[in-house]
Amino acid sequence: MAYIRLNIILLILLASSFVGAQSFSGYDTGVESKGILYNKEKAFKARLQTNGFNIGWYSGKIRTYYKTNFTHYEIGYLKNNHELSQRFDYSNPFTSQSARSFVFGKQNSLYVARVGFGQKYYYSDKQRHRGISIGSTYEFGGILGLKKPYYLELIRYKDNGSSAYLSKEKYSEENKEVFTDLSRIFGGPSFFEHWDEVRPVPGVDGRAGMLFEWDTLEGYFTGVEAGIQADAFPTTVNLMIDQPKQIIFINLYLSVEIGKRK
Repeated sequence: MAYIRLNIILLILLASSFVGAQSFSGYDTGVESKGILYNKEKAFKARLQTNGFNIGWYSGKIRTYYKTNFTHYEIGYLKNNHELSQRFDYSNPFTSQSARSFVFGKQNSLYVARVGFGQKYYYSDKQRHRGISIGSTYEFGGILGLKKPYYLELIRYKDNGSSAYLSKEKYSEENKEVFTDLSRIFGGPSFFEHWDEVRPVPGVDGRAGMLFEWDTLEGYFTGVEAGIQADAFPTTVNLMIDQPKQIIFINLYLSVEIGKRK
């Protein structure tokens, strides 16, 4: 229920941002660039979303008291909403290494690099006077997805069944019965392995949300943003074995930014 309430609140905020942006677009401030203290800003940004996370930074050009254009660069990770990490209290008898956590039923991992272009609209110029500024933001851009096969350490038995051994395997139709048998899983993969099997998946993305910013020290600011995001790919991306393949990922997000104006 708490998750549903959060979704409703974020969707209401998003709708308000569109209404506010439409209202503001027809309002003539009469002070396009007069008296602006800063004309550039840069910020570090971290975003948590319902199907992953992203970190990055953006560089912006302050056009007026009320509008900033920006370019955004970030890297992140996309997942299926049904992914659940778990771990067995196992230990490898040959290496004494503990079993790694794993996601049951996972077929591929998807890492993403993003470049986006967008605008921020403020409903007041209080951010120039160390007050809280409320606004809306939107962004569109491109994605380079890196799809990496997901490996498991499976418990295999020799032909005569006399002894067991561990085998690192990715999902296939041939090993489906063992790969999806929880009792035959020892542990998950290492992040640093199998990068030679990565396949590129290009796509596009877009997001829109409400923005709350306040100044901290002279020239520095902090902000919180909440909204909705969509990622789209021209081909299907299969992240889970028993879940439908996806070409569009839609999620809600909450981000924090720390930056400086000059």
